[in-house]
Amino acid sequence: MTLLEQADANFQELRFLTDDELRSRMHEQASAEKAAIRAALDAGRVYVIAGKDARRVHFHDCPSLREQVDRDRAWSRWLQGEVEDFRQAVAHGDGGPRMPELLSRTTVEALSTYVTCQVCSPTLSHVRKRHGERTTKLTSLTSRHVSRSLNALDGTWLGQLQRIVTTVDAQGSTIEIETTVCSFTENQHAAVLVGPPANDTHQ
Repeated sequence: MTLLEQADANFQELRFLTDDELRSRMHEQASAEKAAIRAALDAGRVYVIAGKDARRVHFHDCPSLREQVDRDRAWSRWLQGEVEDFRQAVAHGDGGPRMPELLSRTTVEALSTYVTCQVCSPTLSHVRKRHGERTTKLTSLTSRHVSRSLNALDGTWLGQLQRIVTTVDAQGSTIEIETTVCSFTENQHAAVLVGPPANDTHQ
């Protein structure tokens, strides 16, 4: 069934309900959605992705998502407004506030790209994960990584890899990484995000 066909079917189902019946249906839907969100949170799905241009990850209680996650607030516009407005919205494929999709950390981390919200700062492996980046220990960097773009795990750009210096002494071995903008050791960054080659522009 297409979206237009679904919208028409929904409208046909609701068009003959009285205003009181339709308002009662909206209350039932809001209650069902609140139960669904509680079940998701209980199952550990505490992250929400929003945004059209970037996958921006929020924690479920982020202030910027209050109008979505709090289903009483989300439905207040419809429940306090004219019932006929809701009927017409259903006819056009709307019929209620957008329901957020709650995801587990495993699901979010499996995404190829995402950016974390700066307001709620959700706990994830990266602040900004970009397509093509791989988490690599400093001890695993080799000559094939030279000219690659490096980022700290918190998203801070570290420059493009220029040289890997390994020093061996009585205390053991140490690795120092030199890039186009800085140098650092394992004590400062045990692992980094290895991205595109140097001919790709850093954003």
